Amino acid sequence: MKVDVKAPTKCRNCGGPQRSDSRNCLARPSRSGPVTKDQLKTIRQMGQREYHAEARAKAAIIRAEAAAINEETPSICPKNNLDFISTNEVDMSEASIDVGTSPEIQL
Repeated sequence: MKVDVKAPTKCRNCGGPQRSDSRNCLARPSRSGPVTKDQLKTIRQMGQREYHAEARAKAAIIRAEAAAINEETPSICPKNNLDFISTNEVDMSEASIDVGTSPEIQL
């Protein structure tokens, strides 16, 4: 003589005594079907935020690594670098612009 003993029914959503598709389950989905346009918009915005957060984190790591490498390798002569930068800078008063012949300005 064999007796099959079954475990009592237990909801997978909330762990209650009812079945998971029962209306008594408080954790069951309230609606079914495709996602609405508003929900899609929200999902896309959340995905964009998550993507941008990851991109910012990766960029910060890359900048930190580059800064660490720059600190490890000293420059040969820091005065020469400053002289080079100052000679390449041009004031707006020194820049010559021919207003009459510039094709970007003419309509």
